[in-house]
Amino acid sequence: MNINIRMAQRTSLSKSSGTPIAFIALALAWAFFVFITGAAAAVLPPLLLVAFFSLPIAMLLAAIFPGVALFLVLVVTFGLMPPFVFASLPLGSATVRPHELLLLMTFSLVFIKGLRDWSSILACTKPLWIAFAAMTTALLIALIQGKLLTNYPSALSELRQYFGWLALPVALWLAWHNKDVVHRIVMVIALIAAVAMLFQLLTGIQIIYGFRGAEDLSNEFQDVKRSAIGGGVVFLCYAGYYLFYRLCDAKHGRFLAFLALLIVVGGLAATFTRGVWLGFCLGGLVFLAMTPRFRTSKAFVIGLVSVAWLVAGLTAALIVPRVGEALVDRVTRVAYEGARGTSFGYRIAENQQAWEAIKNNPIFGNGLGAQFKTVHNQLGNTSGFSADEASFIHNAYLNLWVKLGLLGLFYPVALIGGLYLYLRAAVRVTSKGGSPKADHELLARKIAAFCCLITTAVYGMSSNEWGVFTTLAPLACLIALIVSDGYGKADTFVGKN
Repeated sequence: MNINIRMAQRTSLSKSSGTPIAFIALALAWAFFVFITGAAAAVLPPLLLVAFFSLPIAMLLAAIFPGVALFLVLVVTFGLMPPFVFASLPLGSATVRPHELLLLMTFSLVFIKGLRDWSSILACTKPLWIAFAAMTTALLIALIQGKLLTNYPSALSELRQYFGWLALPVALWLAWHNKDVVHRIVMVIALIAAVAMLFQLLTGIQIIYGFRGAEDLSNEFQDVKRSAIGGGVVFLCYAGYYLFYRLCDAKHGRFLAFLALLIVVGGLAATFTRGVWLGFCLGGLVFLAMTPRFRTSKAFVIGLVSVAWLVAGLTAALIVPRVGEALVDRVTRVAYEGARGTSFGYRIAENQQAWEAIKNNPIFGNGLGAQFKTVHNQLGNTSGFSADEASFIHNAYLNLWVKLGLLGLFYPVALIGGLYLYLRAAVRVTSKGGSPKADHELLARKIAAFCCLITTAVYGMSSNEWGVFTTLAPLACLIALIVSDGYGKADTFVGKN
């Protein structure tokens, strides 16, 4: 009875005052917000002030919508969102970049949310165990050599690049709950990127803000913008292979798939990167070889798309003639590459210095941050290598060997080999007949993602793709597409075998 009396008295007080307690709390919260904002603005620079408020919002977003958080990680990584949206934070002598910080937060929150399920989620990663064991061991040895024994300045910075693999457990967790969500993220980003790259190419207006996101093609073609989205090109490759499958085998939506495929191929052309072009073509051959027979002839679809893209390319060249000239020049100039002063010529000299460094320690490597490249100048002017890139090498495999030794060189080989063996079993199961149509589409997605690894393997001969965050994060998403089938089923195909 006494409790009821007190409750009645409290209600009476609230009504008599005419001011709900919620309004008082809201006013106090707003006053606190204004006070904190004013204090922060007085002591923090503008970018840190943005981070002061954007990071808690990002953390809340990652906790509620991990898929959206992964999407943001990737679009910021590829430069498809202005970097000032999430300001970088200084941490000692280094700077934590926005996509790295957001991925760390997303990984931490997803790890906590999936504590009860991780043993089941990670059961599908058996094809990756050897590769990641080799990589982890090599990184540990290289860290001891590069930081503790030699203290190279960029040792920790190079180690940080491998944090891109944290996207793998995030993507696995998402795919575990819904087999389509990672696929949709990849496709949406691929189409956004392709449209942005074509827009930059045809208009010259920069809308991609990543590293070398928009730059002049060459001294001869300063009026032509090439686009770079880092490892995001593997998403364009995945979209190209998957849309080709849709053209060959889908009952509905073929026209939209046809238009989207033309846009994606146009985006790949806008990179003006011959290594990517070659890798995409070789990956396409693997896709044709591994996929089963489709409703429509693969050769017919290839011919149709080739003719349509040729017509579209000629039309674009008539509207913007310099773009057509630049594409032709990029293809025909291959015959002159390798001479002193050319891009490929620089890389030949760079590779020679890498081989000399490998001889110093061919088994365990020289450690993270190892500086093996001396200042080199082939033309006698400002061209050539600079002192600040003494530890960088374009060839991904020589980079792994120089820094991580033979174990580091083994990790991409083991990764591709393990996934190939898994996919071969999946193809064998699906080819037995009687498999539902959903299995055929899921298999096409898996093979498309695997072929992107082939593209990366080829492109890695001229670019350090196996040791940079911007490539490892998207590769992690594609690997999750390969090994996980979603809805709590870790390995449907192998389980059927």
